[in-house]
Amino acid sequence: MRESIGGGWLMTIVVLFIVLFSSYLAVSINYSKAFKVKNYILSVIERREGFTMSLINDNQLNTIGKPGAVVDANDSAQTEIFSYLKDFGYYTDVIKSGYCENNNLGKTMAGGYCLKRICSNIGSGSGNYYKITTFLRIEFPLVNFVFKVPISGETKLIYYDAGSIDCES
Repeated sequence: MRESIGGGWLMTIVVLFIVLFSSYLAVSINYSKAFKVKNYILSVIERREGFTMSLINDNQLNTIGKPGAVVDANDSAQTEIFSYLKDFGYYTDVIKSGYCENNNLGKTMAGGYCLKRICSNIGSGSGNYYKITTFLRIEFPLVNFVFKVPISGETKLIYYDAGSIDCES
C-alpha cells in the first residue's frame, strides 16, 4: 500500500513537470513570434519612410495572397505588413476594434497590432516616429480567460515622412 501511494505522487510530479515545461515552451515561442512581428513592422515603416494606409478596406485586405486577388502586396505599407502577418500566422483577434484607441496605444490596425504616429520637434528640424505595439496572447481555455501582454517598439526619427496616419503628441 505504501508503494502505491508513493508511485501516485511521483506520477503527479512528472505530469506537473511536463505541463509546466510545455507551457513555458509555448509562451516563449509566442513571445518570440510577437517580437519578430514587431521588428518586421518597424523595419517596413523605416524602409518606406512612413506608414502609408491602403486605399482598400479590410475585406479586400483578406484577399491578399489568394488566387484572383486584386490587391498588390506592395501597394502600401499597410498591405505589405498585412500580407506578412497572414503568411507568418500572426493575424490575431486578441484586440477588438477600438482597443488601441481606448488604451492610448494609437490606432487599431487590421492584423492585430497598434500603430501610433508621434510628431516631434527635435534639434534643427522636425520629424516623426512611430510606436508599434504587438501582443503576446496567453489563453487559459478551462476558465475562458485571455491574457494579453503588450510588446512595444519605436522607429528611428523619420524626417521626410510619407505617412498617412494623424500625429499624436
